[in-house]
Amino acid sequence: MTSIITSVAPVLSLIVIGYVARKFLIHDMNFWDKSNRLLYWILMPTLLFYHTSTIDLSSGNIGKFATVILTCLGIATVLSLITTKLLGYDVKVTSSVLQGATRHNSFIVLALAGKLFGDEGIAITTLGLAIFIPVTNIVVVGIVAGLLQKKEKTDGLNKVVFDLILSILKNPILISICSGLLFSLIYGKEIIVLHDTMNLLGNSALPFVLLVIGANLRIMRLSSKSIPIAISVTIKMIVLPILLFFTANYLNLTDIETSIVILFGVVPTAASSFSVARQLGGDYDLMGSIITVQTLVSFISIPLLVGLLQVY
Repeated sequence: MTSIITSVAPVLSLIVIGYVARKFLIHDMNFWDKSNRLLYWILMPTLLFYHTSTIDLSSGNIGKFATVILTCLGIATVLSLITTKLLGYDVKVTSSVLQGATRHNSFIVLALAGKLFGDEGIAITTLGLAIFIPVTNIVVVGIVAGLLQKKEKTDGLNKVVFDLILSILKNPILISICSGLLFSLIYGKEIIVLHDTMNLLGNSALPFVLLVIGANLRIMRLSSKSIPIAISVTIKMIVLPILLFFTANYLNLTDIETSIVILFGVVPTAASSFSVARQLGGDYDLMGSIITVQTLVSFISIPLLVGLLQVY
Protein backbone atom coordinates (compact mmCIF):
# COMPACT_ATOMS: atom_id res chain seq x y z
CA MET A 1 0.00 0.00 0.00
CA THR A 2 2.82 2.40 0.85
CA SER A 3 4.47 1.85 -2.53
CA ILE A 4 1.17 2.60 -4.29
CA ILE A 5 0.83 5.90 -2.45
CA THR A 6 4.44 6.92 -3.09
CA SER A 7 4.09 6.07 -6.80
CA VAL A 8 0.81 7.84 -7.52
CA ALA A 9 0.54 10.58 -4.87
CA PRO A 10 3.14 12.95 -6.40
CA VAL A 11 1.34 12.93 -9.76
CA LEU A 12 -2.11 13.56 -8.30
CA SER A 13 -0.74 16.05 -5.76
CA LEU A 14 0.62 18.27 -8.53
CA ILE A 15 -2.87 18.44 -10.08
CA VAL A 16 -4.27 19.53 -6.71
CA ILE A 17 -1.47 22.09 -6.27
CA GLY A 18 -2.26 23.51 -9.72
CA TYR A 19 -5.94 23.89 -8.78
CA VAL A 20 -5.08 25.55 -5.46
CA ALA A 21 -2.53 27.84 -7.12
CA ARG A 22 -5.09 29.10 -9.65
CA LYS A 23 -7.81 29.41 -7.01
CA PHE A 24 -5.84 31.29 -4.35
CA LEU A 25 -2.51 32.51 -5.76
CA ILE A 26 -2.46 33.07 -9.53
CA HIS A 27 -6.00 34.05 -10.56
CA ASP A 28 -5.03 35.43 -13.96
CA MET A 29 -5.98 32.80 -16.54
CA ASN A 30 -3.70 34.50 -19.08
CA PHE A 31 -0.77 33.06 -17.13
CA TRP A 32 -2.16 29.53 -17.32
CA ASP A 33 -3.14 29.93 -21.00
CA LYS A 34 0.38 31.05 -21.89
CA SER A 35 1.82 28.22 -19.80
CA ASN A 36 -0.35 25.80 -21.74
CA ARG A 37 1.01 27.19 -25.03
CA LEU A 38 4.59 26.75 -23.78
CA LEU A 39 3.83 23.13 -22.91
CA TYR A 40 1.95 22.42 -26.13
CA TRP A 41 4.43 23.96 -28.56
CA ILE A 42 7.82 23.43 -26.89
CA LEU A 43 8.11 21.31 -23.74
CA MET A 44 5.90 18.30 -24.60
CA PRO A 45 7.04 18.00 -28.25
CA THR A 46 10.64 18.11 -27.02
CA LEU A 47 9.99 15.34 -24.48
CA LEU A 48 8.19 13.16 -27.02
CA PHE A 49 10.78 13.63 -29.78
CA TYR A 50 13.55 12.71 -27.33
CA HIS A 51 11.90 9.41 -26.39
CA THR A 52 10.63 8.40 -29.85
CA SER A 53 13.96 9.19 -31.52
CA THR A 54 15.73 6.78 -29.17
CA ILE A 55 13.09 4.03 -29.08
CA ASP A 56 13.83 0.49 -30.29
CA LEU A 57 11.40 -0.17 -33.14
CA SER A 58 12.55 -3.76 -33.63
CA SER A 59 10.21 -5.07 -30.92
CA GLY A 60 7.81 -7.70 -32.21
CA ASN A 61 5.07 -6.39 -29.94
CA ILE A 62 4.43 -3.11 -31.80
CA GLY A 63 1.79 -4.72 -34.03
CA LYS A 64 0.13 -6.37 -31.03
CA PHE A 65 0.24 -3.08 -29.12
CA ALA A 66 -1.57 -1.34 -31.98
CA THR A 67 -4.11 -4.17 -32.25
CA VAL A 68 -5.01 -3.89 -28.56
CA ILE A 69 -5.51 -0.14 -28.77
CA LEU A 70 -7.48 -0.09 -32.02
CA THR A 71 -9.74 -3.01 -31.07
CA CYS A 72 -10.68 -1.63 -27.67
CA LEU A 73 -11.18 1.94 -28.91
CA GLY A 74 -13.45 0.60 -31.64
CA ILE A 75 -15.58 -1.28 -29.11
CA ALA A 76 -15.77 1.77 -26.81
CA THR A 77 -16.83 3.95 -29.75
CA VAL A 78 -19.62 1.60 -30.83
CA LEU A 79 -20.77 1.13 -27.23
CA SER A 80 -21.00 4.91 -26.72
CA LEU A 81 -23.02 5.42 -29.89
CA ILE A 82 -25.41 2.53 -29.18
CA THR A 83 -25.99 3.52 -25.53
CA THR A 84 -26.80 7.16 -26.29
CA LYS A 85 -29.01 6.11 -29.22
CA LEU A 86 -31.01 3.70 -27.05
CA LEU A 87 -31.48 6.39 -24.40
CA GLY A 88 -32.69 8.88 -26.99
CA TYR A 89 -30.03 11.57 -26.61
CA ASP A 90 -29.49 14.11 -29.38
CA VAL A 91 -26.26 14.29 -31.36
CA LYS A 92 -24.83 17.13 -29.27
CA VAL A 93 -24.99 15.00 -26.12
CA THR A 94 -23.87 11.89 -28.04
CA SER A 95 -20.79 13.67 -29.38
CA SER A 96 -19.72 14.73 -25.88
CA VAL A 97 -20.26 11.26 -24.44
CA LEU A 98 -18.24 9.77 -27.33
CA GLN A 99 -15.29 12.09 -26.73
CA GLY A 100 -15.47 11.41 -23.00
CA ALA A 101 -15.50 7.65 -23.54
CA THR A 102 -12.68 7.34 -26.07
CA ARG A 103 -10.17 10.20 -25.77
CA HIS A 104 -7.46 10.47 -23.12
CA ASN A 105 -5.21 12.95 -21.35
CA SER A 106 -1.87 11.82 -22.70
CA PHE A 107 0.06 14.11 -20.34
CA ILE A 108 -1.22 12.30 -17.23
CA VAL A 109 -0.40 8.92 -18.82
CA LEU A 110 3.15 10.10 -19.52
CA ALA A 111 3.59 11.39 -15.97
CA LEU A 112 2.32 8.14 -14.44
CA ALA A 113 4.34 5.93 -16.79
CA GLY A 114 7.49 7.89 -16.00
CA LYS A 115 6.89 7.66 -12.27
CA LEU A 116 6.04 3.95 -12.32
CA PHE A 117 8.38 2.61 -15.02
CA GLY A 118 11.01 5.30 -15.68
CA ASP A 119 12.36 6.04 -19.16
CA GLU A 120 11.16 2.69 -20.49
CA GLY A 121 7.63 3.58 -19.42
CA ILE A 122 7.76 6.96 -21.16
CA ALA A 123 9.16 5.36 -24.33
CA ILE A 124 6.37 2.75 -24.47
CA THR A 125 3.75 5.41 -23.70
CA THR A 126 5.08 7.59 -26.50
CA LEU A 127 4.72 4.64 -28.87
CA GLY A 128 1.13 4.27 -27.66
CA LEU A 129 0.52 7.95 -28.34
CA ALA A 130 1.70 7.46 -31.92
CA ILE A 131 -1.30 5.13 -32.28
CA PHE A 132 -3.82 6.84 -29.99
CA ILE A 133 -3.39 10.41 -31.26
CA PRO A 134 -4.25 9.82 -34.95
CA VAL A 135 -7.16 7.53 -34.05
CA THR A 136 -8.75 9.73 -31.39
CA ASN A 137 -8.00 13.07 -33.05
CA ILE A 138 -8.91 12.13 -36.61
CA VAL A 139 -11.33 9.17 -36.44
CA VAL A 140 -13.21 10.03 -33.22
CA VAL A 141 -13.27 13.77 -33.88
CA GLY A 142 -14.30 12.95 -37.46
CA ILE A 143 -17.29 10.97 -36.15
CA VAL A 144 -18.18 13.86 -33.83
CA ALA A 145 -17.98 16.31 -36.75
CA GLY A 146 -20.12 14.00 -38.90
CA LEU A 147 -22.81 13.74 -36.23
CA LEU A 148 -22.99 17.49 -35.69
CA GLN A 149 -22.76 18.32 -39.39
CA LYS A 150 -25.73 16.07 -40.10
CA LYS A 151 -27.68 17.89 -37.40
CA GLU A 152 -26.76 21.44 -38.34
CA LYS A 153 -26.70 21.06 -42.16
CA THR A 154 -24.75 24.29 -42.62
CA ASP A 155 -21.97 25.16 -45.04
CA GLY A 156 -20.18 27.01 -42.26
CA LEU A 157 -19.59 23.78 -40.40
CA ASN A 158 -17.69 22.35 -43.38
CA LYS A 159 -15.09 25.07 -42.98
CA VAL A 160 -14.90 24.46 -39.23
CA VAL A 161 -14.35 20.73 -39.85
CA PHE A 162 -11.68 21.47 -42.47
CA ASP A 163 -9.91 23.89 -40.13
CA LEU A 164 -10.10 21.34 -37.31
CA ILE A 165 -8.59 18.56 -39.43
CA LEU A 166 -5.86 20.95 -40.58
CA SER A 167 -5.07 21.85 -36.97
CA ILE A 168 -4.84 18.14 -36.11
CA LEU A 169 -2.35 17.55 -38.92
CA LYS A 170 -0.33 20.52 -37.63
CA ASN A 171 -0.51 19.21 -34.05
CA PRO A 172 3.02 19.64 -32.59
CA ILE A 173 2.57 16.56 -30.39
CA LEU A 174 1.79 14.38 -33.41
CA ILE A 175 4.54 15.99 -35.50
CA SER A 176 7.15 15.45 -32.77
CA ILE A 177 6.24 11.77 -32.40
CA CYS A 178 6.31 11.12 -36.17
CA SER A 179 9.59 13.05 -36.52
CA GLY A 180 11.13 11.11 -33.66
CA LEU A 181 10.09 7.75 -35.11
CA LEU A 182 11.49 8.76 -38.50
CA PHE A 183 14.75 9.84 -36.85
CA SER A 184 14.95 6.50 -35.04
CA LEU A 185 14.44 4.57 -38.29
CA ILE A 186 16.95 6.60 -40.30
CA TYR A 187 19.69 7.40 -37.79
CA GLY A 188 18.98 5.33 -34.68
CA LYS A 189 21.56 7.00 -32.41
CA GLU A 190 21.60 9.98 -30.07
CA ILE A 191 23.16 13.27 -31.11
CA ILE A 192 24.72 14.25 -27.79
CA VAL A 193 24.12 18.03 -27.71
CA LEU A 194 20.67 17.78 -29.32
CA HIS A 195 19.40 14.97 -27.11
CA ASP A 196 20.91 16.32 -23.90
CA THR A 197 19.20 19.67 -24.52
CA MET A 198 15.90 17.98 -25.29
CA ASN A 199 16.17 15.76 -22.23
CA LEU A 200 16.77 18.81 -20.04
CA LEU A 201 13.76 20.63 -21.50
CA GLY A 202 11.58 17.53 -21.47
CA ASN A 203 12.23 16.83 -17.78
CA SER A 204 10.42 20.07 -16.90
CA ALA A 205 7.36 19.21 -18.99
CA LEU A 206 5.58 16.59 -16.89
CA PRO A 207 5.42 18.37 -13.50
CA PHE A 208 4.51 21.62 -15.26
CA VAL A 209 1.70 20.05 -17.29
CA LEU A 210 0.13 18.53 -14.16
CA LEU A 211 -0.01 21.98 -12.55
CA VAL A 212 -1.74 23.37 -15.65
CA ILE A 213 -4.26 20.49 -15.69
CA GLY A 214 -5.15 21.28 -12.08
CA ALA A 215 -5.44 25.00 -12.81
CA ASN A 216 -7.99 24.31 -15.55
CA LEU A 217 -10.38 22.31 -13.35
CA ARG A 218 -13.82 23.93 -12.91
CA ILE A 219 -15.42 21.99 -10.07
CA MET A 220 -18.31 24.39 -9.45
CA ARG A 221 -19.51 24.47 -13.09
CA LEU A 222 -20.88 20.96 -13.47
CA SER A 223 -23.72 20.21 -15.89
CA SER A 224 -27.00 18.82 -14.55
CA LYS A 225 -26.95 16.05 -17.19
CA SER A 226 -25.79 13.36 -14.78
CA ILE A 227 -26.69 10.29 -16.87
CA PRO A 228 -24.55 11.22 -19.92
CA ILE A 229 -21.69 12.03 -17.53
CA ALA A 230 -22.14 8.64 -15.85
CA ILE A 231 -22.17 6.87 -19.24
CA SER A 232 -18.90 8.45 -20.32
CA VAL A 233 -17.23 7.71 -16.98
CA THR A 234 -18.43 4.09 -16.99
CA ILE A 235 -17.30 3.33 -20.54
CA LYS A 236 -14.01 5.24 -20.32
CA MET A 237 -12.85 4.36 -16.82
CA ILE A 238 -14.39 0.94 -16.19
CA VAL A 239 -15.31 -0.83 -19.44
CA LEU A 240 -12.33 0.35 -21.53
CA PRO A 241 -9.64 -0.61 -18.96
CA ILE A 242 -11.21 -4.08 -18.61
CA LEU A 243 -11.24 -4.51 -22.39
CA LEU A 244 -7.64 -3.35 -22.63
CA PHE A 245 -6.53 -5.73 -19.87
CA PHE A 246 -8.07 -8.87 -21.37
CA THR A 247 -7.06 -8.02 -24.94
CA ALA A 248 -3.47 -7.26 -23.90
CA ASN A 249 -3.26 -10.54 -22.00
CA TYR A 250 -4.77 -12.47 -24.90
CA LEU A 251 -2.10 -11.06 -27.23
CA ASN A 252 0.69 -11.66 -24.66
CA LEU A 253 1.94 -8.11 -24.21
CA THR A 254 4.66 -7.67 -21.59
CA ASP A 255 3.67 -6.65 -18.07
CA ILE A 256 4.85 -3.06 -18.60
CA GLU A 257 3.09 -2.77 -21.97
CA THR A 258 -0.11 -4.14 -20.44
CA SER A 259 0.10 -1.73 -17.50
CA ILE A 260 0.66 1.28 -19.73
CA VAL A 261 -2.08 0.44 -22.20
CA ILE A 262 -4.53 0.16 -19.28
CA LEU A 263 -3.37 3.55 -17.96
CA PHE A 264 -4.79 5.08 -21.14
CA GLY A 265 -8.17 3.79 -19.98
CA VAL A 266 -8.22 5.07 -16.41
CA VAL A 267 -6.98 8.62 -17.03
CA PRO A 268 -9.55 11.35 -17.81
CA THR A 269 -10.46 12.38 -21.33
CA ALA A 270 -8.46 14.99 -23.25
CA ALA A 271 -8.88 18.60 -22.13
CA SER A 272 -9.00 19.58 -25.81
CA SER A 273 -12.36 17.78 -26.07
CA PHE A 274 -13.96 20.96 -24.71
CA SER A 275 -12.53 23.05 -27.57
CA VAL A 276 -13.65 20.47 -30.15
CA ALA A 277 -17.21 20.47 -28.75
CA ARG A 278 -17.29 24.26 -28.79
CA GLN A 279 -15.86 24.60 -32.31
CA LEU A 280 -18.24 22.07 -33.83
CA GLY A 281 -21.39 23.22 -32.01
CA GLY A 282 -21.63 20.34 -29.54
CA ASP A 283 -22.72 20.40 -25.90
CA TYR A 284 -19.55 22.00 -24.55
CA ASP A 285 -21.01 22.58 -21.07
CA LEU A 286 -21.58 18.83 -20.78
CA MET A 287 -18.10 18.20 -22.21
CA GLY A 288 -16.51 20.45 -19.59
CA SER A 289 -18.38 18.60 -16.85
CA ILE A 290 -17.27 15.22 -18.20
CA ILE A 291 -13.63 16.36 -18.17
CA THR A 292 -13.92 17.62 -14.58
CA VAL A 293 -15.77 14.57 -13.23
CA GLN A 294 -13.40 12.13 -14.93
CA THR A 295 -10.41 14.01 -13.51
CA LEU A 296 -11.89 13.76 -10.01
CA VAL A 297 -12.76 10.06 -10.50
CA SER A 298 -9.17 9.43 -11.64
CA PHE A 299 -8.03 10.23 -8.09
CA ILE A 300 -9.68 6.92 -7.18
CA SER A 301 -9.28 4.91 -10.39
CA ILE A 302 -5.53 5.50 -10.80
CA PRO A 303 -4.44 4.33 -7.30
CA LEU A 304 -6.88 1.42 -7.58
CA LEU A 305 -5.42 0.37 -10.92
CA VAL A 306 -1.83 0.67 -9.69
CA GLY A 307 -2.72 -1.46 -6.67
CA LEU A 308 -4.33 -4.14 -8.84
CA LEU A 309 -1.36 -4.16 -11.22
CA GLN A 310 1.06 -4.66 -8.34
CA VAL A 311 -0.99 -7.63 -7.11
CA TYR A 312 -1.21 -8.97 -10.69
